[in-house]
Amino acid sequence: MQRPTNSILLFICCLFIMMPGLSGAADGNLEKDMQNALDQSRGAVFHLQERIARGMPAPDLFARLKSLAEDIRMSHLLLAERFRRHEARVSALGAVALERHHHMEETYRRAVEEYLDIVDGMKTFEDLSSPSLERLKTLLDRILPKKKRPIFGALPYRNLDYPATIPPIEPSVIPAYRGGDKTVSDDDLKGTPLAPVSAQIAELAESLDWNPVAIYEWVKNNIDTQWYWGCMKGAEGTLRQKSGNDADQAALLVALLRSAGYPSRFVRGVVEFFPGIDTARNLTGIEDEREIAAFFRKAGIPSAPVIKGGGIANIRIEHIWVETQVPYANYRGAVIDEHGKTWLGLDTSIKAAGYTYNQPEAIPGEFPLSGIRDSYLEAVRGETPLEYIKSEIDGWLSQNQPEMTRESFLRTKTLAVEEMKILPASLQFIQVAVTGEYTELPDELVHTVRFRTTSTGDDDFFDITLPAFRLSNRPVSITCEPETVEDQEIINSY
Repeated sequence: MQRPTNSILLFICCLFIMMPGLSGAADGNLEKDMQNALDQSRGAVFHLQERIARGMPAPDLFARLKSLAEDIRMSHLLLAERFRRHEARVSALGAVALERHHHMEETYRRAVEEYLDIVDGMKTFEDLSSPSLERLKTLLDRILPKKKRPIFGALPYRNLDYPATIPPIEPSVIPAYRGGDKTVSDDDLKGTPLAPVSAQIAELAESLDWNPVAIYEWVKNNIDTQWYWGCMKGAEGTLRQKSGNDADQAALLVALLRSAGYPSRFVRGVVEFFPGIDTARNLTGIEDEREIAAFFRKAGIPSAPVIKGGGIANIRIEHIWVETQVPYANYRGAVIDEHGKTWLGLDTSIKAAGYTYNQPEAIPGEFPLSGIRDSYLEAVRGETPLEYIKSEIDGWLSQNQPEMTRESFLRTKTLAVEEMKILPASLQFIQVAVTGEYTELPDELVHTVRFRTTSTGDDDFFDITLPAFRLSNRPVSITCEPETVEDQEIINSY
């Protein structure tokens, strides 16, 4: 009987609060009062158990428990009368609704009367015993809903700790820009779900005069690089957010080039930073080379340290970049005519010019940073933890160091803009291996989101997997139809 009992209060709230035709406005809070009293009873039982375990008297808590029981008894009588009055109205909804009403009422009545019987058996404080309190606690835990209140979050999350994955160097592929298949096909020009030739993409390409040099430099200088493995946002999501990893930036670059009429493909391979580990330091903002290696592993990027002289001299990673066919012979991509077309390898995610970093001020030793978390959790607040921290820091600075601002303590990075006005003669990294050449990225490189709901018997109601980029910046809703005609009639009565 545990499963029906768990939903008693939820069922009551749905029946009497969400169905105004069956519930009067004057006593609309009756169910809330009942649940609140039961919840307070659970707290009183918990503290009573603590006191008894320590051999401490607790007549005040016992009196509180008895008082709450009387409140619950009164609410129980009122609810029982309400059940009786509304049974005729429920019966008008059909036999199924009436049967459910009777089942809910009986389950509810048994649970509350069991609670009252236990408390009534405790005549005085001396009648309390550990078994009776444990029985009462077990009953209350079963009746009351289990509430999890993460700070401003409804979904569970955890820090990922991916195992080390060595970047594969097989199979070996020769891309078009290194003498491979240079034949242009329709697939090299058409849009794909990840890299669509959409109005949004075409509008940006047109603003750049359909010029491959301008397109390449715009993506390179305007899209911030993030580090994760695989395609998550797609071309349009990367454009909206002005950020993305190697695969997402490649999708945007391919979409723009194809919309401008330049055949383009994705290239997959293994690379090392040029000229060495210092480039990785600049791009990640991490100084310790061991932490850089751990950073790529935790980001899920297949990677391996390159050891030389007993230390980490470089990092080898799996990477996605682009190749495109452009009229390159004339001024290396500054288009004059259509002669001298060639395939070129291009990459925008590894920023050759790098980033510049500021030197933030040290946090004052007297600032109570360690106490902010406890202070935030002391009360129910309408602001997020980040908003609270910002307001606390701003308030402290205004009183103690008004010449400083919160931004003075933040480490920031700024992308160094590089405008060469030509396409590069070579890629800005060391190519270790090329393992793939695609007109469209394979499914294994595309992030997905899975929606699955099951019955109590673990049978699937539905199990749907969608690419993450299709859900980016879009609301997701799950709707269902009533199972029976009776269910629909009950819903219509709400």
